[in-house]
Amino acid sequence: MRLKKLLLFSLILLGSSLPVSTLAATYTCGTNGVPNSCTPSGMQTLINSASNEDTINIATGTHAWTAQPTGVMLNKRITISGGGTYAVDANHNDVGTWPVQLNTGTATAFKITAGVGPGTPRIRGISFFGNPPFNYNFGDANAGLFINMSPNTAFYRIDNNKFHSTGAHLGIYANSPGLIDHNYFQSDATDGHGIMVQNWGASGNGDEVWMAPVGFGTASTFVFIETNTFIRPNIQASFENSVVDAYVGGKYVLRYNYIRNANVLNHDKSGGGWTRAGQSFEIYNNTFDYTIATSWFCAMFGRDGTFLYYNNDHKGFYQAWVKFWNRRMTEAEGNWGVCDGTKLWDRNVGPGGYPCADQVGRGAAAGLGSLTVQLQPRVPVRLWNNTGPFTGGCGGTVQHGGKICNLSPTTIIDGVDYIISDDSSAALPGYTPYPYPHPLVSGGTTVPAPPTNLRIQ
Repeated sequence: MRLKKLLLFSLILLGSSLPVSTLAATYTCGTNGVPNSCTPSGMQTLINSASNEDTINIATGTHAWTAQPTGVMLNKRITISGGGTYAVDANHNDVGTWPVQLNTGTATAFKITAGVGPGTPRIRGISFFGNPPFNYNFGDANAGLFINMSPNTAFYRIDNNKFHSTGAHLGIYANSPGLIDHNYFQSDATDGHGIMVQNWGASGNGDEVWMAPVGFGTASTFVFIETNTFIRPNIQASFENSVVDAYVGGKYVLRYNYIRNANVLNHDKSGGGWTRAGQSFEIYNNTFDYTIATSWFCAMFGRDGTFLYYNNDHKGFYQAWVKFWNRRMTEAEGNWGVCDGTKLWDRNVGPGGYPCADQVGRGAAAGLGSLTVQLQPRVPVRLWNNTGPFTGGCGGTVQHGGKICNLSPTTIIDGVDYIISDDSSAALPGYTPYPYPHPLVSGGTTVPAPPTNLRIQ
């Protein structure tokens, strides 16, 4: 009996000490590694035969990647690698190494569909080159993207890539929480979109996110976008020039990025029906640099929900740091209509229907469905310790000397729905940001648990 116990104990120790690498396999997409020989269908075959935590390297070269318009399905928690490395010089020019380029045209390159479990679906070290079109896609369908994904995937990582769009759209749909880090984003045209963050849930409207707390400082419900470079051309935009946007329950943390000639935002309920806006955001330690002297309206455009905005540096010619808008005060949005004091889902205690459902400075609803929204608590936007110039001329009410441009000052109330300070006095009490770098960057891994089903006869 003692011998059996010793043997069992030894087996348990052996299982717990096995390195991950001994359990994973590495493959190469391409004919014996021949340059330019990897194809979307060849990649899909390898993924289908691989196991979770395996790695597939792409053969060196430039590969045509248009044969599967809806994208290669990354349905395993594996790594797809082109062997490249992100790097920038002091002027934010790309000086990375890119041994693999995928020419995507208007097709989607990859779609992440891997379910939750041990391991991380990862796309790294690839130079993507194409012209992804864009449409506001509120379901699980192809939109012509560099990277698409289904909702409720495993927590993913997209890192050390270059995304070069010959058009205006940068083409990532982040439809589930994950990490996007150390990437170089470059577009050759203006008036486009970049990373679209959504989390529509079973309702299809984002209700499930909106009924949960905002969760500042946590990891489980946010898309982390950190240590990236976003470059748009020196051409004045006329409509939309975002690099990160949110809709339908989206939540993101944007930190330690360099952003040139562009802005970030949260859309409102303009998706039709009962669709909702993104809910909550943390935006900090970024550099926003607008180099065009004709100026652009703001660095962050908040149209619903709440966010923390701090330690950001602004350069160049932004008209204001942050712009606010309660669009439903003057426009009907889907089934929500105008916020005019007659809608049951608005609180209806102030001007119009103030506070309006999901408006700037509001948090979680009490439950699913529009009639629970009126119980939302006040969770004001907080801005502190930001620096840099602004030019004015924003077209709204100028507040705090021009740092804020408010299109709806009667319902997005200074000191109530948002709080701002030049120092840290407006900071959220008790708030601690999630560790930076993200644990997946700094070496965090998922290690297999010791075996639990051993039996000694």
